Amino acid sequence: MTRASIDPLANLIRPRRLDLRHNIRGFIVGPWPQEHAQSFLHELTHHWCFHSPLGTVLSLIRGEALAHVFHDEEGPIDDAEASELFFGLATVDSILRFLRPLSEGLALFAEYDMNPGASRIATTPMTWASLMFAPDQTMFNINDPADAKVLAERLVNMRLARTSLRRKMGFLSRSFTPLDDTYYEGYLVVKRIYFDLLAQCDLLDDTDLFLGYLRAYLFEDPGLIAILTSQEPLNKLLLQLLLRFRQRLEVLRNDDFSADIAAFNNGCDKPPGFRHDFAIPGIRATQTDIDSARAGLARMLTRLHDDSNLSASRRQFLDLRRGWLARRSIATVLSEPVLVKIGPSSVTVWPDPHDEEHFLAVIGTNIDHGLPQSPDLHPGWYSLVLLPHVPTIATVVGVGNTVVAIRWRSEGEEPEPGLTRWLCDPINTAPYIEREAEGIGNYLRDYFENAPPSAREVLERFHTAVDAEWGDQCRAFLRRWSHPASDAAADALLQPDRLRGLYRRDGQLFETAIALSMLRRMNVVLPSNQAVLAQEGWDVGMALIRAMEIFEETGLMLLHNDDGVLEWAV
Repeated sequence: MTRASIDPLANLIRPRRLDLRHNIRGFIVGPWPQEHAQSFLHELTHHWCFHSPLGTVLSLIRGEALAHVFHDEEGPIDDAEASELFFGLATVDSILRFLRPLSEGLALFAEYDMNPGASRIATTPMTWASLMFAPDQTMFNINDPADAKVLAERLVNMRLARTSLRRKMGFLSRSFTPLDDTYYEGYLVVKRIYFDLLAQCDLLDDTDLFLGYLRAYLFEDPGLIAILTSQEPLNKLLLQLLLRFRQRLEVLRNDDFSADIAAFNNGCDKPPGFRHDFAIPGIRATQTDIDSARAGLARMLTRLHDDSNLSASRRQFLDLRRGWLARRSIATVLSEPVLVKIGPSSVTVWPDPHDEEHFLAVIGTNIDHGLPQSPDLHPGWYSLVLLPHVPTIATVVGVGNTVVAIRWRSEGEEPEPGLTRWLCDPINTAPYIEREAEGIGNYLRDYFENAPPSAREVLERFHTAVDAEWGDQCRAFLRRWSHPASDAAADALLQPDRLRGLYRRDGQLFETAIALSMLRRMNVVLPSNQAVLAQEGWDVGMALIRAMEIFEETGLMLLHNDDGVLEWAV
């Protein structure tokens, strides 16, 4: 299966096997096809994680580093600029490397565990779920018990689909790629943090509240921003950053967070658009950290101001970097080729290659695109643009560098003034963003591959330090899957076949345990419920016996007791 992905800094989504011919109506009108809803929930969670102060600062650092190579007419860069380029790119690369398991763990938690709950706080992934699963251009009101119940049922149905079950069984089984390790370790760490905090605070029975809290704790930490934006040279910051991560994660393992989560729940119940400006209640940030983060980010943003004394190429690149910053609130989906017929008040979009019987869409347009009407079909492109903070989705159609039609989910309703004009700018179109992201990606890959031996040695030291720190933190959380925490539990979870091995490589028994883990609010040991599940081939009794055997053999507690209701933990 082709993996979906998103560039955490460019916000370009590459969906998993998206077929516009069969799926376009669902995206425009709703509900979304289940498989694509799940894939987009995952990728939008990544967007949400990095559409944060930490993501913004990493993007700014990368932009400042790249600025040194975008002024060819001034000649080769000097040694100081070369050092700033290397350490800027290496710092961003290393921090993304450390964050990736946590980011993947949060995204998988959104896919498989997030549900509407009692808190009035709704995360961006939950808000998108309320749009994705609602029909006829509507949204579920997750504060309405009836709507929340329907949405929870649709999330469960999505998760229990065979493709979804196989996907979860896959990343909990033997590793075949480094990304498999990242998924597995990140998910088990995030789930362990969830159960540890739930034991302290009943508010986290709302899994969506947990998702929001952990994302804020990790990606909006003013202490991290204060370090990254300090006046220290970047080559001296990595150990400070890793130490900060270590301290934050150790505190999560060892302290009582019930008062912090209550403060977060009460303090973040704000209307859309409210800005905490780093002062998020409950995430354990000192006023010194908050003040330093504010000042440091302000300094970085000041460096984006235009300066008439700069060369033309430097000013042009400054403008490009400001554009990157403006794009951070929007996620663009990889474009697909289409054929476009331009009419007097609408455009018709056909598949490419052409299918004479079935067009994809007819979209009314009031955009002054300047292209002539014609009965001919023009080679063009089609993309989706997602505004996670609203949330809404736009269908964008273009020919070359010109946008010829935009259709909002609520047709004719532009969610923000000037947004249509902004999307029509050639540098904000999907093909341009794709070319730009590919160019930067190729440059970064070539840069690190062809770096001199001394620079590659430094980068390898960075990677070694990051991997060692993550390995220590991961193992510390995996130990906590037993009580008391033990190395035997971590060893059992890190065996080659992983959880499948614990179920003796019995695929049906393993599938049963995975399915039961997604029925969180269902008392699966009731005889009536067991009978229903048996129709799907899921033997609750055998899964329960094996979970108890696993506990006796390894100390692993893969069952969670929620007020007398047994839940399968992963």
